[in-house]
Amino acid sequence: MQLTNYSFLNARLDHLSASAAKEVAMQRISAGDRLQNAKNDAGALSASLRLRSKQLETNHKMGNVQNALSFLQMQEGVIGGAMNILDRIGEVKTLFEDPTNSDSDRASYNQEFKELSEQLEELKIMTFNKISLFSEAGTGQGLYEGRVESFNASSESGNSTSISRHVI
Repeated sequence: MQLTNYSFLNARLDHLSASAAKEVAMQRISAGDRLQNAKNDAGALSASLRLRSKQLETNHKMGNVQNALSFLQMQEGVIGGAMNILDRIGEVKTLFEDPTNSDSDRASYNQEFKELSEQLEELKIMTFNKISLFSEAGTGQGLYEGRVESFNASSESGNSTSISRHVI
């Protein structure tokens, strides 16, 4: 094979293009750039985008679970407060029915019952991120629909109060 200026230039061009292709391949392998450009490998880019989409979906689901957990913790705390109020209402009712009490004592217990009932009513309308913690069934204002548990308390003087919650 005789080397002429023309054949030398062709060989040099082939050598340079092979070296450039080798360099690009080495950069892809070392930097992971293979998945960044569809012109190089469309299948790999598709797989990368699918994995990224799944990761974002998982992150959003985790956020939703954390929000639901916060909602339930808030609801649990409010229910704990309501239980304390209901315990006190039971004590007040027992004290109210004590035959040794005077009318002023009964009036005092009745006033305390009214105040406790008002506190219970305030708990019923509490919200978490504008979602009612204790909505009425079927209103669609609660987090989920489910069965409803309720507790009712009343005194002989005709005062009554109740609280209900959705159970998921």
